[in-house]
Amino acid sequence: MSDLHAIMEQLSGQDARGTVGYVCARFEESTEFAEKSAGTRRDYQYCAKIARDFKTERGKGPTLDKLYVDRLSLPIIQAITETIAKGRKESAPGADDAILGRPSKANHLLRYFRVLFGWGMRHGHCKTNP
Repeated sequence: MSDLHAIMEQLSGQDARGTVGYVCARFEESTEFAEKSAGTRRDYQYCAKIARDFKTERGKGPTLDKLYVDRLSLPIIQAITETIAKGRKESAPGADDAILGRPSKANHLLRYFRVLFGWGMRHGHCKTNP
């Protein structure tokens, strides 16, 4: 039944409950997010955009925002942050899926994930903090 609800949410244009995108959206609506300084909110929104746009499986898979938080693991998060830190070459000539290495961006994203998933657990939006 929960899969049916997730399909209905996706068809309505919303992020499916329990996905990274869903938790990001609920966090940005929270009082905890609103209480942060303007600079911190801007940084968190930038990190949320990175997470939403990051394509998994070497640029060929779904974007990170479509993945369910509770199905992510520490090795997956580590692989994502290492890819952002070290970069990634194009999967094929002209594919335009290369990522330039940005270690500071990876650190910002990792810090954001800690806050995001910790908040998500406390508010019942996810069961784990990968």
